[in-house]
Amino acid sequence: KNIPFDLVWMMIVTILPTYTMFSFPFSILLATLMTIGRFSGDNEIVAFKSVGISLTTVFKPVFITGIIVMLVAFGINDRLKPLGMKKQFETRNKIATIKPTLYFKSKTVKKYGSKVLFTDTVKDTSINGIIIIDRDNDNQKRIISAKKALFQTPEEMKEAVEIQMEDAMVQFQQKDRPQEFHYGFAEKIKYYIKFMDFDDSNSFRSSADVKNTLELLKDVKTQYTNLNNEINNKEGEYIRNQELFRETAYSTYYQNNRSSNSNRNNLRGLDNYLNSMNTLKSDKPNTYSLNRRKIDFYDKFSLPLACIIFVIFGAPIGIYSRRAGYAFGFIVGLMLCGVYWFFYYGMIVMGKKMVLPPFISLFLPNLVFFVIGIIILIKRLLE
Repeated sequence: KNIPFDLVWMMIVTILPTYTMFSFPFSILLATLMTIGRFSGDNEIVAFKSVGISLTTVFKPVFITGIIVMLVAFGINDRLKPLGMKKQFETRNKIATIKPTLYFKSKTVKKYGSKVLFTDTVKDTSINGIIIIDRDNDNQKRIISAKKALFQTPEEMKEAVEIQMEDAMVQFQQKDRPQEFHYGFAEKIKYYIKFMDFDDSNSFRSSADVKNTLELLKDVKTQYTNLNNEINNKEGEYIRNQELFRETAYSTYYQNNRSSNSNRNNLRGLDNYLNSMNTLKSDKPNTYSLNRRKIDFYDKFSLPLACIIFVIFGAPIGIYSRRAGYAFGFIVGLMLCGVYWFFYYGMIVMGKKMVLPPFISLFLPNLVFFVIGIIILIKRLLE
C-alpha cells in the first residue's frame, strides 16, 4: 500500500517482543523433546547410565537452561513487550496519518468501534460512496451518507482521521417516536474517527500489553481500594435506611395525632426504605474491573513460568523415544503445544467471564503440565 519502508520496518521490530514471548515456551519444549529424543534414539542415555552418570546429571543442564530462558522471557514480557506495543501504536498512527484510507477497503462493510461504515470505491485519499451508521450525543441512531468523501488528518485532533463528506444526507430517529425519522442535507460534513477504533489487532484490549508488572500491581491495589469504598458506601447507606425505616415506623404506628395523609405518606416511605434495603442487601459489589486487573497482572508470570515447566515436562517424555529421535520430539512437541495453547486461552476466557478466579484461570494450565511432568520425571528417575 505504498507505506514508507522505515515505518514498515518499525512495525516488524516493535511486534517482535510479543512474538518472541509467545514462542519461548513452545520453542524450549520442542528443543527439550528433540534433544533428549536424539540422546535416547542414539542410545546416549544407555551409555550415560553404563558409566555411572545418572539422569539427574543429564537433565541438570536442560533445567538450568529452562530457568535462564524463564528469566529472559519475564524480562521481555515485563519491559520490552510494553515498550514495543506503545511504539507499535505510535507507528500505526503515523501510517494512518500518511495514508488515512489505509484501513478502508472498497465494497466492504466494517465496524470501527461503535460505528459501522459501508464503503464503495476507495482511492488514495478519497472514497466514492460512503454510509456511516452510528449514534449521536443523545444516543439516537443516525445514518450519514454521501456520494464522495475526502480523508485527511486534522490539526486539532492528531489521533484521528477527518472525513469530509460532500453533499451529505443525515437521517436520525427520535427516541419517543421509533417508527419515524427525520432527515436533512448538508453541502459538507466533517466526521472524525479515532485511530484506536481502526486497530483490528486488539493489541490494546489488555493493559498487560502496555504496562509493566509494577504498574499492573498498582492498578490492582487501586481497584481493591475502589471496591472497598463501594462496599463501605453501600453498608453506610444500608444503615441509614434502617434508621429512617425505624423512625418512619415509629411515626406511623405510635403517633396517633397525625392525619391519615401523613400516615399514608409514611407507609409509602416504609415501602421505599424497605425496597432500598433489600436492593442494597442483594446487590453484589462490581468486581469486574478488579478481575480484569488481576488477569493482566498474573499474565505477566504465566507464560514465562511455562518455560521451566515445559522443560520439566519435556525432558522425561523425550526419553521414551528409542529410534524416532528428532521426529518424535517435533511431532509430540507440536501436539503438546496445541493442547497447552487451547487450554491456556480457554482458561483466560473463563477468567474474563468470571467463571473461575483469575489466579486459577491463569495458572491452571501450568499446574496441570507441572504435575504431570513431575510424575513422569520421578518415574523415569526411579527406573
